[in-house]
Amino acid sequence: MKNQHLLEEIHSAKNHKASTRNVYRVACEKYCKFNEMLLEDLLQEAENEEKNKIDWKYRKLKQKLINFRSYLIEYYPQKTVETYFNTILEIYNYYEITIGKLPKVDKRSYNKTPPITFKDLPD
Repeated sequence: MKNQHLLEEIHSAKNHKASTRNVYRVACEKYCKFNEMLLEDLLQEAENEEKNKIDWKYRKLKQKLINFRSYLIEYYPQKTVETYFNTILEIYNYYEITIGKLPKVDKRSYNKTPPITFKDLPD
């Protein structure tokens, strides 16, 4: 994975356990694939926008985060959405990229997976 060295820096600094490392890897893979960019390029793009003093409301990063969150909401349960999305925010925060205010999510919009019942279990 080409993003591994950036994630390793975070893991080393924060002393992450194996399970946390896995969450970061999966969230990063999904985010990078969704945006069709490497993490390094996404961070560089965000840093350039910050250096150029582009208002938060016009930044590509804001739109990328909103679109990614919408994608997650469409396909994953609420807890997974929150875990993956917060992980991406943590990566940006670690590399000192300022994240402005994002619109709140209506809790009713999350993908609701039906609870498992006894009928769903194999005999």
